[in-house]
Amino acid sequence: MQAIESMIFSDPLTEIGLTNYFQAMKFADASYRMQIKSAATPTLSATLGRTRKQALRADWEDVKDSVMFDAVLAKFSQHDNLTALLLATGNATLVEHTANDA
Repeated sequence: MQAIESMIFSDPLTEIGLTNYFQAMKFADASYRMQIKSAATPTLSATLGRTRKQALRADWEDVKDSVMFDAVLAKFSQHDNLTALLLATGNATLVEHTANDA
């Protein structure tokens, strides 16, 4: 099974990938968030997002689940083909499988 990376609108003017958005939202510094949002690939944004040379948002542990929820909701509500793909899973349990996360 392959990952599906689709662009989302994080605000009315900004179209970015979900991974870029989530990784960028970890940080308080606006210029670093913009660097992550504009990263050329999800892998690069994830690498930038894993740095600890930049300070994380003070509330990151409290908001990270809602940030991901909002991003996934945007992804599936903004792309009819992905909505259909998700609905076609029925009652199946969906689990992310990646060697990159702990």
